Amino acid sequence: MISKPHHAARFGALLAGLLLAGLLMGCGQNEKSVAKGALPADYTSMDGADLQAMVRETTADGKAVLLAFWTTWCPGCRQELPELVQLRKDYPEDKLAIAIVALDDEEKVIRDFFKEHGAPGFPVLHGTRDAATVYQINAIPHLLLVDKTGKRLFSQPGAFPAAMLHKVVDQAVR
Repeated sequence: MISKPHHAARFGALLAGLLLAGLLMGCGQNEKSVAKGALPADYTSMDGADLQAMVRETTADGKAVLLAFWTTWCPGCRQELPELVQLRKDYPEDKLAIAIVALDDEEKVIRDFFKEHGAPGFPVLHGTRDAATVYQINAIPHLLLVDKTGKRLFSQPGAFPAAMLHKVVDQAVR
């Protein structure tokens, strides 16, 4: 029979071992955490707080941020995609961070869309309803542009021509 002090010592050692293993394996880390100034990986689920933190971190790194809120089924959203791809080509990543915040209900739908149509060359995030609410997104497509100081320069629904987008982005990256 095991005495109680011996049993308590074994339990304490087991608990300490589990805690150490958890720390070594990164237990408790935020799976959404990314390198400073970098955007999350494609299809990362983002709620409002996650999105706000990402924008803060990115602008703190001296970059403007363009978020395109849309869905895969929206004709205006699909129309705007080539304009966003062109913006990525025209502005360096160290000046402008671009991300699509897809508000589709299911991540699989988003993945399937970009598998069929090709990756845009910037992150596609899976936004929750809360992400749209935090930024007061009531219609799609909706573009939100934050300059490198964190000031919201542009927040409008609709698809916009490239020339207009270049004008507002130029202001944000100056």
